[in-house]
Amino acid sequence: MGIGDFALREGSVKLSDIIRIRDEDFGALVFNTATGDTLEVDNAARDFLLRLRNAGAVDTSVFSSRKSERIIISELLSLGIAEFSTDLAPRSISFDGPQEPIPVKSAIRVLSAPETVHLAVTCKCEEDCPDCYMKRHRRYIGEELGTSSMLKVIDAIADSGAFQLAIGGGEPFLRPDLDLIASHASDRNLAVHVTTGQLDINSKSKNALRCAKSLHIGLRSEELIANPKKTVAKLASLIERAGVMNIGANLIMTRLTLKNSDRILELLLGCGLKRIIFLRYKPMGNKARFESENPSPPELREFSSWLLNAKRQNPEVMIRVDCAAVFTMRDLDPLRAARSGIRGCVAGDRIMFAAPDGSVYPCSQLAMPEFRAGNLLSDSFSDIWHSAPIARTRCFKESEAFMKSVCGSCPAGPFCGGCRVFGEGGFGAEPVCPL
Repeated sequence: MGIGDFALREGSVKLSDIIRIRDEDFGALVFNTATGDTLEVDNAARDFLLRLRNAGAVDTSVFSSRKSERIIISELLSLGIAEFSTDLAPRSISFDGPQEPIPVKSAIRVLSAPETVHLAVTCKCEEDCPDCYMKRHRRYIGEELGTSSMLKVIDAIADSGAFQLAIGGGEPFLRPDLDLIASHASDRNLAVHVTTGQLDINSKSKNALRCAKSLHIGLRSEELIANPKKTVAKLASLIERAGVMNIGANLIMTRLTLKNSDRILELLLGCGLKRIIFLRYKPMGNKARFESENPSPPELREFSSWLLNAKRQNPEVMIRVDCAAVFTMRDLDPLRAARSGIRGCVAGDRIMFAAPDGSVYPCSQLAMPEFRAGNLLSDSFSDIWHSAPIARTRCFKESEAFMKSVCGSCPAGPFCGGCRVFGEGGFGAEPVCPL
């Protein structure tokens, strides 16, 4: 049977085994553990998914005379939420009128838990990278937790219903128990991602990665440009030895990075990387360096055009920016942005940050006393998630200061809004839009 450009062949379909469904007040969040994508659905669509899961497998002929359900199942198949089954005895399924999944976030919704928790397992690092933001925060963070306490933190995160755990630091591989931390998180049904600044990997490090869904490597543009042959050789060796299917690179959007974007992309693609993320340049300890390396509006406008062209020329590679640099996509249609999961700043909404001492903040860039929301060893996850620092950050777009600003009147406001690090008081709009 044909459904638009999608042909629903004869056979049976089932809900994919890689899908998790988390109940929410508006319906549910559907999480794809393979891709990390989430989809918001309403109550009717949630019920449809649960009936599909309970049925095990459903013959596609069931949908032949039901247009709305054909549309739903074709959409679920295209998203990888449903899949064709080899089950020879599909069961029946009843329908009570669901219309369609609703992936668009039409208003601020308070989720029951974040989608992803960023966990810094240590502040320690053997490097002295000039743009490290952890230098700003070390003095606010207490003593690093031991193994048993860190595993309790992970239990609290898993019990909340969070989907993903992004492990970083400092340098996470300096923790001798990183393999225990990662494996425990994986055993608790968390999708584990690791970010490192190391290009050398030993057997202990490789063991810690055996449960990871992805590995992201923080690269210094200075080293990549000054010593391309040496850096690329190390990177290629790491990719070969890591044993992780999804390996990507993180690059800070300094003036040097933007000036050499073509060369950097060429080098990274030559290593076989398929995931490249450009991180907005944020304030760190060295004010003079930040002022000299922070790109100007014209440079950012040029980079925005370059980024769009790079994506078109390399469709097989995931090239994107972090949530603080969504302004590079400000010409997107808001509906298309919402359907693509582009939301701008999601601090205290889709993500939160846990420091090495168990203390919690809206995001890793806001690990300051005024944003501290509690500690996962002493406070309940629910109390932390609904605390004032988290709630204020989550709802920054509702503040009067934001709504009356240039950001509030911008067509890209629904999916951008700037970064809280630059926002007035952390909750208002950015004083000057980078573009």
